[in-house]
Amino acid sequence: MTELTNIFTELSLEDEIWKECLKYPGYFVSSEGRLRTPSSHISRATPEKKSGYIQVSVKDFTGKRSMQSLHRIVAETFIPNPENKPEVDHINGIRSNAKVSNLRWATRIENASNKIFPNYVPKNRPIDQYDLDDNFIKTWKSVKDILEFYKYNIKTLRQACQGKIDTCGGYKWYYHDEKLVIIDEKWIDFKIKNKNIQVSSAGRILTVGGRKTYGSCRTNNQGKDSYMDYMSLNVHRIVMLAFHPREDANKLCVDHIDANKKNNALSNLRWATYSENSQHAHNMGAYTNRNLATKAVIQLSKEGKFIKKFESISDASREVNTGKSHISKCCKGRRNTCAGFKWVFESEYNKE
Repeated sequence: MTELTNIFTELSLEDEIWKECLKYPGYFVSSEGRLRTPSSHISRATPEKKSGYIQVSVKDFTGKRSMQSLHRIVAETFIPNPENKPEVDHINGIRSNAKVSNLRWATRIENASNKIFPNYVPKNRPIDQYDLDDNFIKTWKSVKDILEFYKYNIKTLRQACQGKIDTCGGYKWYYHDEKLVIIDEKWIDFKIKNKNIQVSSAGRILTVGGRKTYGSCRTNNQGKDSYMDYMSLNVHRIVMLAFHPREDANKLCVDHIDANKKNNALSNLRWATYSENSQHAHNMGAYTNRNLATKAVIQLSKEGKFIKKFESISDASREVNTGKSHISKCCKGRRNTCAGFKWVFESEYNKE
């Protein structure tokens, strides 16, 4: 059984890399976002209440002491900035996370577009309702639909869906996609924070309570997904540590090959260096955000009859009230229908 009792302890022993700060002699920062002083003490600075950033006290070459943002020192020390971008962006939106894997250089516009609001709202997900004897009752479209019929507390219902509590309102509730049986899915025993779980090649986790989950996800103000988490750890890292423990000391990051942060299938993951991870994110981001989002799409009936042309996936998603990623998957052939329709890129549409 692979064991991960405490990811932070493990990283400090094996994966953590220390480098001397470029502007502050005698000070070292690590790939895990920690600062070591000239006297070899590890800084215990905590995030500021107002900004959320971690500020540390350091001395420059002249001996002048000042307060500096830890994340910027880490970025300046570890991450190349060939385009001379002025700001450091926190990829997952958490300002207190100064790990190298969570940082990237950005323009002011790029940084602003990645802001994440503190109140995270999960996307609508179909939910299966079962009685206490595990007999299937109904599949609901979303939490909202359930609450329109039952007067439940939304927090209690979500806890039931997530497996944190057994029932809500005398029923069992499961996210529909977590009850699926996936062909050729492989499971491996894994220990995390002293709890025995199983991790699958499809990016799912079998919890101590016997529930299958992809983890929890947050979205930013543009509806873009952040990483999937389980027990406060990234699911993609858990999957890789379980199936392919890191062998190359320089490859500390885990890449999503298709740039979809929700796709934690083993076949979509690979170990990468910080520079490889940053370059891949840049390349895929440029493709996804500029090229794909502006491609015209065709809406078809289930029988394949033309209904309407949309200038972009965004326009189509707004009209039929569904997620852009769902339409995109249809266009790429990863699913058959979305919102009751078939979808194809205009460039691939055969009118005959």
